Amino acid sequence: MIKRIRMAGERLLAFKGIGVVSQDDYVNDILPYLERCKKCGRKVKFLCLLGNEFKRLSIRAAWEDLKLTLNYINVFEKFAFVSGNSWVRGAVKLVGYVTPCEVKVYNITELKNAKRWVKA
Repeated sequence: MIKRIRMAGERLLAFKGIGVVSQDDYVNDILPYLERCKKCGRKVKFLCLLGNEFKRLSIRAAWEDLKLTLNYINVFEKFAFVSGNSWVRGAVKLVGYVTPCEVKVYNITELKNAKRWVKA
């Protein structure tokens, strides 16, 4: 499941992964917002939190994540990724090197810093 994190700020989108994140979570919760931004030519600041409540992505969610990244990469102005899992942080950091937007990766203990950075 994906739960929206309420954060004050313009063009800000923040989500928290809980339990198993499914393809429907991407299609119903993230994709419509990104599609509106793409059509309007707006950039979005995005925060993704995969904390202790997160278990895994389903196979179809992983595929949806890849498609979303490829189709909407130019919609992102900033991407803050927060996780307690070091190998996941490392993988996102690698992807960050080839994306046109700013990407910063944070440990779960640095959530406040991630929120501050993505809002700026």
